[in-house]
Amino acid sequence: MLKNGICGVNTGHKTGFVYRADKIQNYLLMVFHSPFFIIKDGERIEGRAGDAVIHRPGSTVVHGPITKSAQFVNDWIFFSDDDGIVDTIPLCFDTPIHLTAPAHLSECIAEIRDEMLCDDTLSLRLIDGAIYKMLSILSRTATKDCTDEKSVLAEFSEARLHILNNLSKKWTLDEMSVLTGYSVSRFSALYNEFFGKSPMKDLLDRRVSTATQLLSLHVYKIGDVAKMCGFSSMHYFSEFIRKHTGRKPSDF
Repeated sequence: MLKNGICGVNTGHKTGFVYRADKIQNYLLMVFHSPFFIIKDGERIEGRAGDAVIHRPGSTVVHGPITKSAQFVNDWIFFSDDDGIVDTIPLCFDTPIHLTAPAHLSECIAEIRDEMLCDDTLSLRLIDGAIYKMLSILSRTATKDCTDEKSVLAEFSEARLHILNNLSKKWTLDEMSVLTGYSVSRFSALYNEFFGKSPMKDLLDRRVSTATQLLSLHVYKIGDVAKMCGFSSMHYFSEFIRKHTGRKPSDF
């Protein structure tokens, strides 16, 4: 059975509040009403109002408001799991989960808070059901996010392949973003998230590697290699190769 420890609704924290999850001995589920950060494995992840997070007992995670002076408000509940129910539910721990209807979780926590006052057999069952409902909402939301992200990643991978297979084209960020239907800023942010570098950095890296490979073949003239890799100026091509490899095109 899933059992509630303590919980709170719309709890405001003092300025500069930071929470260490490794101090907890139970599961902790939080619904945030204000922007926040999480530091997990040395990486800072920022979340927005309406996100939820669930921590395992002893999770080595720290979280708090985006800035020390910012308001920090959330709903929260500690709960235990004597029967291993949590392990049967696919969940993303220690990471922000974007909720489409955060009020549903907040309502469950408020319901649990009220049932704690009854403290009878029925209240235990209702609390167990409410916690299970919250975990189910988190699981379904995270699964949908994962499916959506895989779909977007596949779309970006296809666009990236098209860009890197057409090096002679004078690519702009506007032309790249059109391939996915996203705005330039959103395209750039997602591209960097998926592939670990900006679209232009990725393109330039491929131009360097392709140019050096073609030059090493001793089959093409330097001017032809420059055009094949998207350079209209021999001077710019030479300077570009020298800057990124420390060698002149003729050295290859």
